Amino acid sequence: MYTTNRHWLRYGREDDYVEVTTLEHATFEKALKYTQRYARGIKFISCSIENEEGRILYEICNYGAVEEDYRTEEDKKIMKNEKIINKYSKKES
Repeated sequence: MYTTNRHWLRYGREDDYVEVTTLEHATFEKALKYTQRYARGIKFISCSIENEEGRILYEICNYGAVEEDYRTEEDKKIMKNEKIINKYSKKES
């Protein structure tokens, strides 16, 4: 399970309140697609993906100007296995 935290400005002005949308995703791939989809526009500030332990794995910040990938090789192996498991579970359904 992966959690995304998206920070955005309510009306797109610098003096607005910062809103936070928190969602859970079954796979890292789905969380990444969500993060990349909302990483644009004048309202966007930042979005991060966290694992179950609360460690940030991926982040788009500084109003979309900076993209950081904090995943280790071990994290990438786990995500690859998740992708394979999900692929086979969809075929069985």
